Amino acid sequence: MKKIHLHIGFHKTGTSALQEYLDDNREELISKNIFYPKVYEDKYPGNVDFSWAFNDNPPKWGNVTHDNKDEILNFYKQQIEKTSCENIIISSEDFVLVDNQPKSIEKIKEFFEEYCVKIIAYVREPMDFTLSLYSHAVKDRQVNCSLKTYIAEHFSFLAADYPTRLQPWVRIFEKENLIVKKYDPKAFTGGSLITDFFEAVGLSVLAEPTMKNSNVGIHPWLIQPYIEISSSDLEEDLKVKKLRELQRVSIDLPKENAVSYLMDAQDLAIIKNTYQVMKNRLRREYGVEFE
Repeated sequence: MKKIHLHIGFHKTGTSALQEYLDDNREELISKNIFYPKVYEDKYPGNVDFSWAFNDNPPKWGNVTHDNKDEILNFYKQQIEKTSCENIIISSEDFVLVDNQPKSIEKIKEFFEEYCVKIIAYVREPMDFTLSLYSHAVKDRQVNCSLKTYIAEHFSFLAADYPTRLQPWVRIFEKENLIVKKYDPKAFTGGSLITDFFEAVGLSVLAEPTMKNSNVGIHPWLIQPYIEISSSDLEEDLKVKKLRELQRVSIDLPKENAVSYLMDAQDLAIIKNTYQVMKNRLRREYGVEFE
């Protein structure tokens, strides 16, 4: 029986870099008895279109509509049936967007009813996860506010409540088929997310995997200048040029304790207390422990 290794996220846990590795090494993986399906329109390195096809409300900016969902699912079904590889990896961080759609998760299980399925989910320290979301929201010019305002007005603590979000997956696929891993570069097997992932699913990785530094956010020192430029009256072309310069500079700056830099101690203590409850539950239910 073929094995499906379904990587469901979460967001901000290196999914883009892992998917780029899988996409770039597809043919070599086949030689290792591992198949990574191609996406429907070859637009993305990850299988996001496949996850969107199960979503009651697929993102409007994507390539999935209610009219072509069945066509996309059939495209994947044919690939899975055709391959002679015993191990199939499917990766999309947007699978977790259906954690409030239990019927969609049931449809995912039905789709794979002929196969042995293991669910893999990486979770990131909640405060670090929040900071990453904020940094990328600033970078993408979705918000132009402080971290405190972002948390108060744009963020839901449920996003980092991994035990609650995993509940429907556990109920439908059963806990024994769920692998929950800590996203911590310092603790990765072999010092790499790629090696850590393959070890988690019981497969051998290709020799000396290289992982791209994908989807990097804005350095804490540069967030305020980035917001000021984004909100300025500069011509759009000049604004984009200056923002790109900040992004390039951001990569070379030394690491900074973003939490302490962007929030005052009192607000931080309140948020950390909220997250501690979630972290305690994550440790009890999945054995994943953050400091």
